[in-house]
Amino acid sequence: MDEILVMSGVEAEFMEQEVHQERERLEKGNVPLTDRQRAGIQEYAKQTLRCTIARILSNESHRSFTTHLAESSLLQWFCGITNRGVIRVPSKSTLQRMASEVPTEIIEQLHRLLLTRSAAVDADGASVLGLAESVDLSLIWMDSTCAKLDIHYPADWILLRDATRTIMRAIAVIRKHGLIHRMPAPETFIAAMNQQTMAMSGASRRGRGGDKKRARKRVLRVMKRIVRKVQRHGRRYRDMLVKCWAETDLSRAQAQRIIDRVDGILQALPAAVKQAHERIIGERVVPNVDKKLSLYEPHAQVYVRGKAGAD
Repeated sequence: MDEILVMSGVEAEFMEQEVHQERERLEKGNVPLTDRQRAGIQEYAKQTLRCTIARILSNESHRSFTTHLAESSLLQWFCGITNRGVIRVPSKSTLQRMASEVPTEIIEQLHRLLLTRSAAVDADGASVLGLAESVDLSLIWMDSTCAKLDIHYPADWILLRDATRTIMRAIAVIRKHGLIHRMPAPETFIAAMNQQTMAMSGASRRGRGGDKKRARKRVLRVMKRIVRKVQRHGRRYRDMLVKCWAETDLSRAQAQRIIDRVDGILQALPAAVKQAHERIIGERVVPNVDKKLSLYEPHAQVYVRGKAGAD
């Protein structure tokens, strides 16, 4: 990369741009640019470009990179940081400011140059960058293993709340369109489940120990009782809509959509209840392959990809 920066002229062009901008700023106040100022600007521009490139290639955060830079003499050499007895490296905030000063066009240009050099070979057929094999640019590598789903954190007891909300809202829609069966207002079930959800969150923040476990088990038992009632009402209203949808002002397609929504939750709910019971009451570990992560995305699975924040 050092050779690419020097031989391509990208680094020299960036330094000259920085010098030109500073000269224009000083000329507005009729102040000349001294040789010492010019050298300082060039040195800072060189550090700015090289620190930004090194951080991007290392795929580290600004905070992690400044620590890495302080302990690596190779990185210090590449970034143009001289060591005169005391190691002084850019701070996290300085690295962020440096990154904002490097135009995107320069990064893209260096990226193209690096790709070109990675595919180049010398007269003996060896990679000019010293790679074991030159890069074949005719191949496209795509990370298509999985995609991060737009779902909330998949806590199993949260799934019970999701099921309650979905079924009760579906029942509210059915009742609104004329099919009514004797039961408490659907909103009361949602409110009761929300209350237990907050209680579970509070119990989870108690720290460690027996009190926390007992509190979580107690709350989950209440949630399971609510879910059983919700299941009964959901099945009753689902069957009623199947038989009597013509008595409502819903079209067949609209009624079927509500039925499918309730069916999907009713089918997935037993597994979600069992999972919460196993983990919280049984205190047993549930394998990733058996976990129910979402009631609405049945294909959701845990994939360990070896990337930060990308499980």
